[in-house]
Amino acid sequence: MLPDPAAFEPGPAQEAEAVVPSDTPDSPDRHLLDAVIDKTSELLAAGDTEHGLEALLAVAGSYAGQPLAVDPVGVALVRASLAAVLQRDAFQDELWDTMTVRITATLFDDPHSLKRLTQLWRRLQETAAR
Repeated sequence: MLPDPAAFEPGPAQEAEAVVPSDTPDSPDRHLLDAVIDKTSELLAAGDTEHGLEALLAVAGSYAGQPLAVDPVGVALVRASLAAVLQRDAFQDELWDTMTVRITATLFDDPHSLKRLTQLWRRLQETAAR
């Protein structure tokens, strides 16, 4: 006989373990995103396009003048960023599409990440327009 699932739920006297969201100010995810955006902004300011920025600048050129939105700009930025560090051919198209859309939505759902992405998008557009 299988155990009753209710036996594993906390009772009124027990507290469930607190879940710490990944978008807290001290989370590793936030620090990683900040580091990536800072480095990209630094390379843009220095006019360095030899470090994988070509793909991001191509996105900025393709969507020149468009506001940052999940689709199409955000998804295109995430895809360009991931393609620079991952082997795109290692992923089936459906998995790649699902993964990049979910990552983009996650970034847009976090106010801190969205602010940083907006700044990056502005810098990319300025650089692409030169």
